[in-house]
Amino acid sequence: MLIRIINLPTDCTEDDILVLLDSLPEIETIELTLSGNPDNRLAWVCIQCSRVGADGIARKIDGRFWKNRHISATVALFAYR
Repeated sequence: MLIRIINLPTDCTEDDILVLLDSLPEIETIELTLSGNPDNRLAWVCIQCSRVGADGIARKIDGRFWKNRHISATVALFAYR
């Protein structure tokens, strides 16, 4: 499953995302990109789990105030890359 995390600070790293997600062993990959706005980063996190599990992980961090930002997390409905 893919989880999209938006409104991350520009200096955010893959290690920061691992800390945010409590270093879940299910994490397969983390891809950080600029989200069309140079002040925000976007992360795509590929996690090996069910849709229900991914929804729970996204809800855990959605709306959290982290590194002076309110971040948002959602589970992708379709995985295309």
